[in-house]
Amino acid sequence: MHTIQNILNEYSKKNINLFGYLKIAQKWNIIIGETLSKICYPAFFKNGILTLTVADTVWANEISMNRLNIIKNIKKETDVIVVEIKTRVGEININENELNNKNDNINKSNNKISEEHKKWISQVMNEANIEDKRIEEIFYRVLINSEEDKDAD
Repeated sequence: MHTIQNILNEYSKKNINLFGYLKIAQKWNIIIGETLSKICYPAFFKNGILTLTVADTVWANEISMNRLNIIKNIKKETDVIVVEIKTRVGEININENELNNKNDNINKSNNKISEEHKKWISQVMNEANIEDKRIEEIFYRVLINSEEDKDAD
């Protein structure tokens, strides 16, 4: 039987480090502090590069200037090695209706994700007690990108 860690490590071999991402996401408030966690969140982690979604360019600049401290805090709290932090400006405070609509759109528009993947995402979310729907959305994006990468090969 495959454990969640084995599955995450399997994806990690493809340079999509979901296990590392989950460790970072679960301790994000501790890593970056309560104030900054309200204006940014980890969006993606691949090849040692952590991409953060940030509320605006001013905060993106602040994150960039403090990236070395953030990388040190990530290592201290999670033992995950981050070599670079990138920022992108995006939506941070999603209300529940927008979030539900966004998830409905993901589920309806992506036939590239198998039912097995959908069940796996749900299982990971439940077993890890992850309630943040943004992480579920990230799982979908990661799996879609990995499927597109396979198709390109």
